[in-house]
Amino acid sequence: MDPSDIAGNEQKEFITLNLGPTHPATHGVFQNVLTMDGEFIVSTEQTIGYIHRAFEKIAEHRPFYQITPLLDRMNYCSAPINDIGWHLTIEKLLDIKIPKRVDYLRIIIMELARISDHLICNGVIG
Repeated sequence: MDPSDIAGNEQKEFITLNLGPTHPATHGVFQNVLTMDGEFIVSTEQTIGYIHRAFEKIAEHRPFYQITPLLDRMNYCSAPINDIGWHLTIEKLLDIKIPKRVDYLRIIIMELARISDHLICNGVIG
């Protein structure tokens, strides 16, 4: 919906809010420009794939064990989350059973990575 399409005789003042990229140093983010009427979003304009890496194409020509380093570079702030997702996929495909303790350790690692990711994002924004 375009802001000019809103019915009514009154003149409304719209706010344009740019939600990203937060900083050029934070890779892998997308840009979202919002047009707002107070607290309501009237329209958005997204730039998805702001920094595309062609990960899928690169991974097609690599053995399983060489994909983990690629995943580390997809989101450097919380790289273990991508790694663990890949490892869970491989374990399921190969029907590998892992101990319950590994699941608990993975959750702890992912939560620590998530916390550090949030701290970095908040530090960049200010």
